Amino acid sequence: LEMYAEIIEQRLDIPVSVSGSPLEPPLPHVVETALYRIVQEALNNIAKHAQPHAVDITLEQDATAVLLVVADDGLGFDAQTAAGGGYGFRIMRERAEAIGANLTIDSTPRQGTQIVIRVERKS
Repeated sequence: LEMYAEIIEQRLDIPVSVSGSPLEPPLPHVVETALYRIVQEALNNIAKHAQPHAVDITLEQDATAVLLVVADDGLGFDAQTAAGGGYGFRIMRERAEAIGANLTIDSTPRQGTQIVIRVERKS
């Protein structure tokens, strides 16, 4: 994740921060891969559309869930009028559904976008 963030940072010439700690216990490989692909798609969307000054990727966890947040301070969009989103949003939603994760996208014009993926840990 950090390596891909560095690539986007160099491509856009903006800071991309990654914070959080390694997952303990780790998630199943298929879940980790899907989360990586969702973040990859989110960063590609940011690079194409957002024109941000900064991007933050945060990984939080507790005993019951993992929360992954990708936030930018870019152009944003009106979430009401862009209800379905584009191809990239559809891909992210499909990947989240495939692993049983909840994905939400919050955006406000000229204030940026926040993508939140929540994966419940199996007990």
